[in-house]
Amino acid sequence: MQSNIKQQLKDDEANHSRYFLKLMDQPIISNQATKKNKISVCKNVDLPDYQGIVKSGLLDVGITNSTSSLGFIFYGAKGRKEEELFQVPLIIWLNGGPGCSSQYGNFFEIGPLILETNDEEDVENYLNTEPFQSEFQKKYSFIQNKFSWSNDYNIIFIDQPIGTGISYAEKDEEIPTNQDQVAEQFYYALKEFYSTSLSCFNLNKSQLIENYPPLFIFGESYAGKYIPSIAQKIIKQGNIFNLKSIGIGDAFIAPEVILKEIPQYAYEHNLLNEQQLQQSWEAAQEVLDSINDPQKQQISRLLYWRFIRQTNPNNVDVYNISRKEGDLKSSLTLEKFFNDEQYGIRQIFNLKMLPNSEKKYTKCDSRVQKSMSIDFMRADCLDRFDYLLNKGLDIVVYNGDLDMIVPYTAPIQWIKDLKNWKFTEQFLNSETKSWQIGEQSFGTIKQFKNLSLYIIRQAGHMVPEDQREAALDLLKQTIQRSLNKYQNI
Repeated sequence: MQSNIKQQLKDDEANHSRYFLKLMDQPIISNQATKKNKISVCKNVDLPDYQGIVKSGLLDVGITNSTSSLGFIFYGAKGRKEEELFQVPLIIWLNGGPGCSSQYGNFFEIGPLILETNDEEDVENYLNTEPFQSEFQKKYSFIQNKFSWSNDYNIIFIDQPIGTGISYAEKDEEIPTNQDQVAEQFYYALKEFYSTSLSCFNLNKSQLIENYPPLFIFGESYAGKYIPSIAQKIIKQGNIFNLKSIGIGDAFIAPEVILKEIPQYAYEHNLLNEQQLQQSWEAAQEVLDSINDPQKQQISRLLYWRFIRQTNPNNVDVYNISRKEGDLKSSLTLEKFFNDEQYGIRQIFNLKMLPNSEKKYTKCDSRVQKSMSIDFMRADCLDRFDYLLNKGLDIVVYNGDLDMIVPYTAPIQWIKDLKNWKFTEQFLNSETKSWQIGEQSFGTIKQFKNLSLYIIRQAGHMVPEDQREAALDLLKQTIQRSLNKYQNI
């Protein structure tokens, strides 16, 4: 029995080694493309652990004489052949930050393979060792995610804006500083994804809109700003990509509203006493004052995080108050997974062929955070949200009830601030219903017309990580509702 187990481990290690070596053999960007706008490319990936088509690559963002590009990993719906992928809805997943990699969503939330570390001293070893050299199979394992969104749908995890995760920014000044620039670069990249000769979805531009797979854009946190901005750009350009719906989870879409909800949430969950609550209100007011002061806007993000620390004297995980520790371990595991030189995991996207060969993968990129520091507390996305609702786009808002960084009480408050959607009052007065699968209750749903609000029980800031089954059910409801709507028009 023991010899059989050893042989199985040996076979598994060989399979993983072959996988990463094959990825290393597939160039993502050619040397000839260094100074041209012909850098978009999509390559097949041989991933033994997944029974479906996997691709990875780069997408040009349209900056002249620049190699700045968005990196991605794409999973075709499980069990589907290449020619069948166009018959399946496509989901784009974006994490937030700003500057945080969507590969966190891939390997810890909704992707087909959940990355786990096998070493209890993993984090401590990583922090005390540079460079880190690991034996991959002793450190990591892939766990099949039975609630993966790729079981039934195509999904692409895009690191954006440029400079984030596996994406690349040739110059810091090319990194977006506002949502209009984010949308402009992403829209260009999306055209590359569909229409270039080397792209994953090479569709002839003359084809009608029905020939594009139905598109759904989902994400969490700061992606709550990205997604309405990108969706507005798509709709204004005629919706050639067949966008059906967007979903934003624990969305940092209305910073001023969210800021006002945090102290009361912390107090009601016994994280603050009355004196600390008052101090938290004062710290919140300092952040609010900085938002409208041109001389302080640059530091409003720093003031915000100082306010968060002050509102968390017990050092709970502000992303899930039921935990004492944050997501440091998973973050470092992800960084090691991409940067481990012994097994060539950095080579997944052939980073050494880019001009900056020393670029290392980080879960969150400080350059992007710096570039978008003023945008961080800017409240300009509610107008975009209004616009999309009035255009009839289906929108899903969802929030975990254990999230302190974006309390579950915030969405209903910023929905009240929607001034131009003619159904705001009807939505607010609509019935809140229990959300159940069988006998299991996942939370509540509030719906009217093309807006839905889900509150998920026992979930924090990363809902699909804490409640995978609930997140998948939410997605399926959204897709079915949107497709039925368009079929009946």
